[in-house]
Amino acid sequence: MRSTRRHGPLRAGFTLIEMLIALSVLALVIVNVTSLVRTAGRAFDSDAANARLEEVATRTMDRVLYALAGASRTSLTPANEMPLSNSLINYQTSLGIDAGVPIFGDPERIELEPANGIVRWTRSVGTADQKSVAWGDLVRALNQGEVESNLWDDNENGLVDEAGLSFALIGENSVRVELSLERKSESGKQVLFALESRVTCRN
Repeated sequence: MRSTRRHGPLRAGFTLIEMLIALSVLALVIVNVTSLVRTAGRAFDSDAANARLEEVATRTMDRVLYALAGASRTSLTPANEMPLSNSLINYQTSLGIDAGVPIFGDPERIELEPANGIVRWTRSVGTADQKSVAWGDLVRALNQGEVESNLWDDNENGLVDEAGLSFALIGENSVRVELSLERKSESGKQVLFALESRVTCRN
C-alpha cells in the first residue's frame, strides 16, 4: 500500500511587511552612504583649497623675505614701527662699499594691491626703467580677524589695523611681515590661511 505525504502550501516571495522593512533598511543605507560621500567630498575640497593657499602664501612670503634680507635698513620707507604697519615698503639693496661710500641698487617696492589681492614687486617706480612683477595673489584687504580703521589690535597680534600684507619695523634692523590669504573652495566655503615672519636686513 502506497502512502502519500501531504505538504503545506509553499511560500513564494516576501510579504508586504517584509518588503517595507527591506526598503526602509535600503533607504537608510543609501542615505548614510550619500552623507559619507558628501562629507568626504567637502573635506577634500577644503583641503585642496587650503593646500593652494599655503602654496601661494609660502612662495610669496619667501620672495618678500629674500628681497628684504638684502635691503639696507636705512633705506626702508615708510618707517612705521610696531604697533603701526604699512601695506607697502620701499627699499634699496645694499651692494657693498666703494672707497668708504655705501653703494645701493635701484629703488624697489613691495606692495599690496587691495582691489585685486595681488602682491606686486616694482623696481625704479615711476621711471622709464620701471619693471613690475606680481609675486602672489589671493591676499585679503585686511589681515585675518582685523576690523578696518578702528585703531585697535582686533586679532591681538601686536599690530593695529594691518592689511593682508603688512610691514612693521622692529628695532634697528628687522622687519615683521604679515600675510593673510583667502579663497572660496569649489563648494563655496571661505578658506583662510595666514603667515607671519621676521627678517633681518643688512645694516
